[in-house]
Formats: sequence, C-alpha cells, structure tokens
Amino acid sequence: MDNNQIVTALFDAVQNNNLDIADADKKFYTKLVLHAAEIRDLYTQLYNDHPESSANFTKLIEVLISAHLSRPQDLKERDNRKSENWYLSNELAGMHIQTDRLNDTLNNLAERLPYLQDLGINVLHLTQVKENLNEVTRVIHEHSMYLMLDLALKDKDRSDHSQSASIVNLLQEIFLCANHGADILRINAPDFHDAQSQIHTTLQLIKQCLQVTAPGLALAVKATTSSEDALKFFGEGRYSAKECDFVYNDTQMSLQWDALASGQVTAMIEAETNLTEKPFGTTWINFVTPDDDENSATLASLCGLDKAIQEKSEMQISMAIQRILLVQANSFFLGGLPFLSYGNEVEGNIQNEIFSGIKRLLQIRKSLDVVSDTKNTRWLPRHNIHIAGFVRNGREKVLYCIFNYSNESAYLTWQAFRHNGIAPEKLYDHWREICVEPGNDAEFLVLEPYEFYLMEVVADKA
Repeated sequence: MDNNQIVTALFDAVQNNNLDIADADKKFYTKLVLHAAEIRDLYTQLYNDHPESSANFTKLIEVLISAHLSRPQDLKERDNRKSENWYLSNELAGMHIQTDRLNDTLNNLAERLPYLQDLGINVLHLTQVKENLNEVTRVIHEHSMYLMLDLALKDKDRSDHSQSASIVNLLQEIFLCANHGADILRINAPDFHDAQSQIHTTLQLIKQCLQVTAPGLALAVKATTSSEDALKFFGEGRYSAKECDFVYNDTQMSLQWDALASGQVTAMIEAETNLTEKPFGTTWINFVTPDDDENSATLASLCGLDKAIQEKSEMQISMAIQRILLVQANSFFLGGLPFLSYGNEVEGNIQNEIFSGIKRLLQIRKSLDVVSDTKNTRWLPRHNIHIAGFVRNGREKVLYCIFNYSNESAYLTWQAFRHNGIAPEKLYDHWREICVEPGNDAEFLVLEPYEFYLMEVVADKA
C-alpha cells in the first residue's frame, strides 16, 4: 500500500463519515494524517500478503473514525488535560480490586473510595466489572482517580491473528474500553498465544491507533517472561518507547522475595541494573504479590506475620511488619507505578500499623518529584551482601534509598553515598524525619534488621 492509497483511503473515510476536518474534527484528523503512514507500515508488516489487506485497512481507518465520533466529549477533554507521559508521575499509586468480590459493585466501591484515597490510592485496576461500567467510571473520575481495565479478548480474536479482519475486531474491543473511560488498558500477553511472533508489531500498531483516537489512554502489558524479554515490550529500534507505556515488573517482585529468603542482595543488584535500561517515557508496574492473590493475607503470610500472630510473639510481629514495609518501600521508590492488591485484611492494631506505614510511604513518595520515573534510577555498587540501595537523581534533588534484607544488623560504608561523585554534607531521612551527617569512608551507617532509609541530600533541613 503506497502513499497514494493511504491518501485515497483517508479521503474516502472522511467523505463516508462526514468528518468536519475544518472545525470540530480538525484535531483528530490532523493526528490521523500524522500517524497514517506509521499505521500503514505496521499493518503491512502483519497483513501485506493477505488478499483482503487493502479492504480491511480501510475498515481499520473507519474504526478509528467511528471511535472518535462516539468518544464522549468529557473523555476528549480528559485526554487534553493530561500532560505528556502523565503516567510517570510520583503522585500515582494503584490498587487491584476483583469486583466479583464486591456485592453490588457500584455502591460498595463508592463506599470504599474515601478509605482508598486516605491510604493514598488514586489508580484503580478493576477486573470482572459486569455491571454499571459507565457509572463506575463516572464515580472514579469524580473522585479524581484513574481507571485501569483489562482487554478481554474473544476466542475468535485469540486464535485468528493471521486474518487481517482480526485487527479490526481487536481495535473495536480496545476502543470500547477506551470509550467507557479507561485511563490504562491492560493487555495480557499470553492471550496472543497464536500470534507470539507478531505480538510486538501488533502492540505497536495498537499504540499508534490509540495516539490518534484516545491519546490519554496508556497501554500496559503483563507478560510472564525474562527481564530481557520484558524490556522488549517497551519497544525497540524505531519503535523504542512506542509500544507499551507500562510493563509488569515480575522480575523485581521475584528478586525481593529471593533477597528476603536468603538475606542477600547479590542477585537483585545484578538483575536490577538491567531493568533500568528501558526507554525514557516508559515505566514499570511494581508489586510485591501477584494481583490474582489476596494481597494482605498473602503478604502477611510471606512476611511471617500470620505465624507471629499465632505464636503471639510481639518481637516477631514487629519484625514481620518491618518486612512488609521494607518490600513496599522498595516497590514504591524504585521507579514506576506501585500497585497494591485489595484482599482480606489483618485486623486490629496490627492492620492500623501497616495501614499507617503504607500511607506514610505514599505521602513521602508524592512529596518528592525526584521519584517520578524519568529514567533517573541508578543502583549503588554492592558494599554489603545484605544491603541494596539505589539513588534517584532529579532537578537539584538526590534521594538515596537503602534497604537491609537481613534479619541481623548490617553495616554500609559511607563511601556508598559518594556514588554521585560528591560527598553529601547532610542527609534528611524522610522515613524517620531526622537529619543524618555522613561519616568518613572508614565509618558505617548501621541498619537494623529489615530497616530502610529514604535519605535526601540537603544543605540544611529544619
């Protein structure tokens, strides 16, 4: 399909749909023309040899136009209000909720929103929403929150990606979610099991189409794969940062549990340095338990809290809570969108202590622009096998995040804080709200079991 055919297809589509390209539809049409060649190239890579390729390309353009015309005005205005790369912000924090566990989804969700907002959550990933989706979206947006939905592929779309008509069907499903008000659309990579060799090209095509019709919608992918393969979902070569905006960070989750189990961080530091090599403008979704588990109960069990409560050991309860806050702090400050899961909660004072700790961590995160994911994370060289650390660099801001994964005290040389080339005169720990003066290279910062620091380089802090 050459440029003349593209022009003809666009002209016919405009005429057939009565687009007002001089006024009401001018912005959309400008973006359509801007992205048309890229859409054509990607489409051709997938379906050039298909006998109905040209006809279905015209249908694809018509799907974009139809989605634009049916997109509610408030969502178009929401698109316009969003800044470029809005999803990189340090002010975002998410929670996964399986709505089939909420009877009367709309009312129960509305009742829970103040609680979630108090915790610091403003991105909701809702699964299996079977009723009142438009009303659910309205309530979430009225609370200044963002909505993530899953793309549920139909069986024929799972198995029919060799047909050029399938991309048209797929885009119709995507824009249905978009026009219901999704801010983030999650795609499960294994759903493309019959088209794995084409999945990256397909996602790049989807991204280009979204840029035309729903530019405020971010694209997320969940793919259980190696860290090297996970990075490919951000796009490579000419499509670097032009594929998925989010990728689920399964590797980081596994590394945290490995470090807690072994008390050593060697594997974490070796792997995490690779994970930072993603394109600017993309980010991870970080989590500490899979979102199909009951997060609080599972996390409590993995961190030894359930056992400590059964044994009524105050010391072990305190240690378990510290483990929970340690892994959450790493997930919150590493770089990316942190996600919690909504599940059965530990009751009483223990739950309050965990809630308060997570709330404080999210408040600190939201107060520090340097935590926005601007590809500004550098892992510190390992100075102690039990301690992992990274530094976040921003506009005249430097934040050191240090974590002890051992059940014993660990020592970190102050030399580690010269990683930026300048020895800081004073550090302010946001977690303890105290100032710390670094010692010389022969002296050490002592971290108690599972302790962590969130230390900003400051000239002075009252």
